[in-house]
Formats: sequence, structure tokens, C-alpha cells
Amino acid sequence: YAARVRPGSLASVNDGNLLKGSLAHRCYEEFFNAHPNIGAIDPRSIPDWVDDSIATLLQQEGALLLEAGRQAECERFITQVQESLTTLVEHLQAAAVVKVDMELWQEGLFAGGKLNGSIDVLATRADGQEAVVDIKWGGKSYRRDALRANSYLQLATYAQLRRNNDAKWSAALSYFIVQDAHLLSLNHDFFPGAEIIKPEGEENVAQYWQRFEQSW
Repeated sequence: YAARVRPGSLASVNDGNLLKGSLAHRCYEEFFNAHPNIGAIDPRSIPDWVDDSIATLLQQEGALLLEAGRQAECERFITQVQESLTTLVEHLQAAAVVKVDMELWQEGLFAGGKLNGSIDVLATRADGQEAVVDIKWGGKSYRRDALRANSYLQLATYAQLRRNNDAKWSAALSYFIVQDAHLLSLNHDFFPGAEIIKPEGEENVAQYWQRFEQSW
């Protein structure tokens, strides 16, 4: 303490919801890389695929969940990934999505200069219509309230990046909550089975972004 010695960043390891969210995201990414034809996926096969694939992922990136005394927590995590991934695929199929890009790196501009980031999920239909889906481990009530209160800057940033990269239409914006296997959509019906949240004052995404740039 007297020498002000502090542990370095490499000494800390993500755990809890942060770890689970990262692992779920990686599992989704591996699944969609292995299954590019969304319409041909049999949702009933997903639990077995997760069972076969997640053991290696846990050993490489989630070893904390393999510690003694955490077996029940680990099993529950695997079940949540199975259920949520199945639900997400069913939403994609119901929306007639033909292509899914995960961790899509985008660069663009805004009033303050350069803008860049990775979009969690970009789902595209055959006609070019797109939906941006931000994957979150938990916080369903918080995300629902954020959409209703016009407070979704991360999603709006993704929409701006798509506009900068010649998207044919404005992207539909959604949150997918892994823990609850629940899809929240911001005032759009791209996903027929999602919960649709209407923002206060009926402000649209373009108006929200304009307000953000004025604040900047």
C-alpha cells in the first residue's frame, strides 16, 4: 500500500455476467459462421450443436465456469445459450433473413469527426432491408426503458454507420437479451415475434441522431 503497488490489467479476469455475455456472443458467432444459410437451419438441432461446441469454448475462454463448485451455474449457462440461440434463429427465420453478419466492423463520420465500431448482428433480407441487433446478456427491463425513453445511443451509432456505408434503407434496431431469450424492437416489425417498443414522443432514429449531434 505504501509503495502504491497495484495489480496490472492482466491480473484481472472477467467473470459473472460479463464473462457469460462474452461467451454467449462467441458461441453465436461460431454458430452463424458454421450455418450461413439461415433458412436451412433446423432449430431443433441447436441444443446438440451447442453441447458439442461449447466445451472447447469454455476451456479456452471461460475456464472460471469449470471451477469446482460451479457445475450447476455452468449447466444453467449452457441451457441459457441453447434456449436463446434457438429463439434468435427462430426470429431470424420468421423475418425471412437470408444473411447474418456478426462483429461487422464499420467506419464512418458524424458531426464530431470519424466514427467506427463493430455491429453485433446485422441481419439482411433478400430485398436488402436490414436489422441491427445488439446482444446483451441481461437487463431486459433496463433496455426496454431505454428504448422507450429515447436513450439508445449505441444502437443509433450502428444505424449511422450503416448509413455511412451505403445501406439501402435505415436499419431496424433491436436488443436481444440472452438471459431471457427475448427480442426488443424499436418501433418496427422487421421481426414479427419481437416485443415492439414505441419511444416517447414518437421520435424516430434520424431525429434522435440529429439531437445527439446537436448536443455534441
